[in-house]
Amino acid sequence: LKTLIILYSDMPSIAINKTAVEFAEKINPRDLNDFTVEVFRRWVAKGATAKTKWVMWFCGVHGGHGMIETLMSYIKEWAEHSRGAIASEAVYAMAVNGSSEALMNVDSISRKFKHKQVRSSANKALEKASELLGITKEELSDRIVPDMNFDERMCRTFDYGKRQFNVYLTPTLEIEIYNGEKKVKSMPKPGVNDDKELAEQSYNDFKIMKKQIKTVVANQRQRLEYVLMCDRKWTCENWKKLFVKNPVMHCFAIGLIWGIYKDSELTESFRYMDDGSFTNIDEDEIQLPENASIGLVHPIELSEEQKNAWIEQLSDYEITQPFNQLTRQCFKPTPEELNMNKITRFEGVSIGNYTLRGKLTKQGWETGIPMDAGFFEEFLRNDIFRCVRNSDVTTSYEGYYTEIRFSGMGIDYMEAENVTLGELIFMDLCNKKRKNLNIKDVNPRYFSEIIMQLTLLGNAE
Repeated sequence: LKTLIILYSDMPSIAINKTAVEFAEKINPRDLNDFTVEVFRRWVAKGATAKTKWVMWFCGVHGGHGMIETLMSYIKEWAEHSRGAIASEAVYAMAVNGSSEALMNVDSISRKFKHKQVRSSANKALEKASELLGITKEELSDRIVPDMNFDERMCRTFDYGKRQFNVYLTPTLEIEIYNGEKKVKSMPKPGVNDDKELAEQSYNDFKIMKKQIKTVVANQRQRLEYVLMCDRKWTCENWKKLFVKNPVMHCFAIGLIWGIYKDSELTESFRYMDDGSFTNIDEDEIQLPENASIGLVHPIELSEEQKNAWIEQLSDYEITQPFNQLTRQCFKPTPEELNMNKITRFEGVSIGNYTLRGKLTKQGWETGIPMDAGFFEEFLRNDIFRCVRNSDVTTSYEGYYTEIRFSGMGIDYMEAENVTLGELIFMDLCNKKRKNLNIKDVNPRYFSEIIMQLTLLGNAE
C-alpha cells in the first residue's frame, strides 16, 4: 500500500501508473477502495494542498464507488468555496478512473455544472479521453452509459444463498423487486437463514445500484433533452447499440418519438415498442433502413395533427415520456426576423439579476467576460452539434455560439436588483470572424429551444 502511494508521489502530471496497476491487482478491490477513501480523508484533513494533489490521482485511479462519491461531494464543496483549481484537478482525477460511473459524472459536470472552470476541466477531460479512444466526445458519452448489470429482460438478480431476489427495471425507469413470483416492497436485510457473506454483499450492492440508477436516469434525461436541442443523429447500427441493447437507454427509447432523417429532413417518425418492434404514427409495423439516420423528433417538425396523433398513441399505451418532448413550447422566427442578424423581441424586458443568472446558468449558459470592476453584460453558450474526426487527426466542430446581452451586473454581485435584457445573436461556432448569422440560417429546433429558455425566464414574451 505504501508503494502504491509512493509511485504516484513522484509523478509530474496526472496519469495511470502501470506499475501501480500491477500492484493494485493483488489487493482485494473493496479493501483498496476503503484505503483510497481513508487516504483522501487524511489528505483533506491536512488542507488538500495543490502541492500534494497527486494524492487525488492515486485515489481517482484506484478508488471504487465510494471514492467516486467522495470526489463528487468535494468537487461541489470546493467549487462553492472558491477552490475552483483544486476542484478542477478532482475532475481529472475522476476521469482517469475510467469506469462508466466516473466518466458519467464527468459528462454531467461538463454539461451543466455552475462553476465555469470546473465545467471547462470536465470538457477537456472528456475530449482527452475521446482522443485516446479515437472517437468523438458524444460517442464517448454513449459508451459510458452503464447497463447496471441488468440483462436483456431488464432484470438483475441478487443472491442471498437460499433465496434470490429479481430486480426489474420498468419502462418508467423505476425498479420492482420479486422473490420468486411474489412482489416485495423493498429489498430485505439479510436474515439468519441467509448466507451471511453473500447476502450482505448482495444487500450492499443493491443499495449502491439504487443510488446509481437515480444518477444515471437524471444524467441521461438531461443529456437526451440536450440532444433534442442540438439535433444529434445516430446511424441505425449505433442507435440500436445504445437504445436497444443497453437496458437503461432501452427504457428511455420506449417513451420517446424518433425520426428517420434524410439530408437533415424528417421522412418518417416512429416509436420503439417494448417487444423490439417499430411502429409508425398509424401503428403499422415498420423496418428501419440499415442506412437510416435516426434522431429525436422535435415537435416543431410535426404538424398539429401528427403531434396529437402521437400524444394520443402514447396515452393509449399509458406511456409517460421521460421528459417533455411532444408538448414543449415551440417558437419560430417572425417573417421580419428571418432576414435579421439579431433578435430584438426581448429588448427592454426587466428581470431580477439573481433570477436571470440562476436560471440561465442552470440551462447551460455562461457569464460573459468581466470588464472593468468585474462587470459583465452578456450571457453566452457554445453548443456543439457534431464532432468530425478528420484524416489528419484534427477535429472539426459544427454548432453555434449564442449570446444574450443585457444591462449588466457584477460578477460578484451582492444586492438584488432588476436588469434589462437586450439583443440575442447567433454565430457559427467554427467561424473565427464571429459574424452574426441571419436568423433564417439558424437550425429551427435550436432557435425554438433558445427562445423557449429565454421566454421561460419569467415575464419575457
